[in-house]
Amino acid sequence: MGVTCRFALLSLAFALAGCSQELSSDVPSTREFERTIVVFEADGTQAVTHVRVTREEQLRDLAAREDLLASASGPKAIMRDVNCAGSSMWIFDQEYMTGNEICFFGWGLAHLKDYVHQCIGGSCFGWAGYVRSYWAGADAGFFYYLVNVDAGVYPEFHGESFTPYKYVGVAGPAAAFSTDLRLGPSRP
Repeated sequence: MGVTCRFALLSLAFALAGCSQELSSDVPSTREFERTIVVFEADGTQAVTHVRVTREEQLRDLAAREDLLASASGPKAIMRDVNCAGSSMWIFDQEYMTGNEICFFGWGLAHLKDYVHQCIGGSCFGWAGYVRSYWAGADAGFFYYLVNVDAGVYPEFHGESFTPYKYVGVAGPAAAFSTDLRLGPSRP
């Protein structure tokens, strides 16, 4: 599977990376995936929507984001992003931006186990531990998990930070095993 990366230098010395994936023969364009859209509201609540998308739709969205980032004017501020558009954090359960996806808009802390990733035989599982690739949106943040939480000692923090619009085709271990995602300026 070929991945072609290109870099665009935008105004104010922002270096934003954009990557595109060629359509793989092992992922048919008609294959459907779950897309979960999470919007952190200003009042602290969350709006969560679930839709199904085809691989063709995913590729179209990825290409549109890449074009937006490569444009001479760079990304525009978006007041509210309700459809996994350009300003949201995009997370996928397979490498190189394929598979089921969840996206987040706004600032907040997301406990990934609280968002349904898949249901098997009547049991549902959250997104914790299922991050395999991601493309950050307009906000910086980090994935993390804690070790020794119940051991009576100070928990050990494992994290992977990202800058706005960072493309990560293969998530590092801290993101892949993360239980939480922080978007915005705060630490846990």
